[in-house]
Amino acid sequence: YWTADLRKSANLKPVTSEEIEEDFAPDQESTLSKVLSVAARNIEQLKYSSKEGSSADLPGIQREIEWISNKMMQGDEQAALQAFTQLIERQSRRSRVEDIIKTMTSVADTARRYKYLETALSIFDGIEFLGSPDAHASNVRAETLRDLGRYDEALAAFEETMRRFPQNEVAPTARAQTLRALGRYDEALTAF
Repeated sequence: YWTADLRKSANLKPVTSEEIEEDFAPDQESTLSKVLSVAARNIEQLKYSSKEGSSADLPGIQREIEWISNKMMQGDEQAALQAFTQLIERQSRRSRVEDIIKTMTSVADTARRYKYLETALSIFDGIEFLGSPDAHASNVRAETLRDLGRYDEALAAFEETMRRFPQNEVAPTARAQTLRALGRYDEALTAF
């Protein structure tokens, strides 16, 4: 699992996917693992630096996220994930941690919409590991669990989101929809 190597690693300098090739045996190598490792390592470096980050490249980032979305829509998950790797590598050198998390959330949400549910969940696991999920990331992660048919986990995730972000209006409604999907109509009506 990609976080195991990260937790063992004391090397917090920014890295690129080429520099971490040796971390993955050929049978374990995956683009998503590289993305998450690059993001985690570089974000950890940002946490311990005084770098403020910049959102000056926001239009470029948005264009790349749109390109990634188009590739997923066309069924080319591999090309989308390779572009995601390059975007995270570049963004992690000059953006704020919060902006990187937003990029990761956006790509994970796109993966969820195009039914790359395990990919989406893996990205959300990476966000959770980094300790930086916002309300949107937490909601979409729970929706992904629901889409996977993991209703009890989705309910727990919505409830955690409601606890952490009491002003969030999406989680209670999504929780009620999940209860309805489970046939727990009385609870769902009460929750609405």
